[in-house]
Amino acid sequence: MTTISNSTQVLVENVNSVQDLLSCMTSLDKSQFNACIFAVDLSECDFTPYGSWSEEHYTRNCLYCDDKYEAILLCWEKGQYTPIHDHGGEECWVKIISGSIEETIYKPNENGAPTPVKTEVAHAGSTAYMIDFMGCHRLKNVGEERAMSLHIYAKPISRCNIYDEAQSKYVPKDLVYDSIVDIQ
Repeated sequence: MTTISNSTQVLVENVNSVQDLLSCMTSLDKSQFNACIFAVDLSECDFTPYGSWSEEHYTRNCLYCDDKYEAILLCWEKGQYTPIHDHGGEECWVKIISGSIEETIYKPNENGAPTPVKTEVAHAGSTAYMIDFMGCHRLKNVGEERAMSLHIYAKPISRCNIYDEAQSKYVPKDLVYDSIVDIQ
């Protein structure tokens, strides 16, 4: 069960829009992010104006980024997925906004190759947490429709390691946004 302090609860109770959420997150300490992300209840309609879509790959739409945290809206067409990846040592919260996202967590086997250890499907309203000591993971839209997920990173991540299946090894990957949204 996620506990929420009175001060965090007051801030979260005043979150009625994406702009409110981003403002709230800015005023919180990293230790309060977990309670905030689990407590916030915004709808797909709140996020739709900030999404962009691609038939070739899921998109990364930056909603906010400063030295403290980064908020990215991922937009998924049916069947799209991430490579197996880490988070550059940073904490990550994923809030499913719409659709059904499957998360598979991997641990290295004796040869260092990722081996799946847990797979779960999360639906709208669900929240997940990941940090590198837990393993690496892959996310995939397993629903029949488009999906959206909000990713909050405690400190921005400009580079991570992805598992290159063709080379059978982890390689560094510079991360880019498909769009940068100016939320006023």
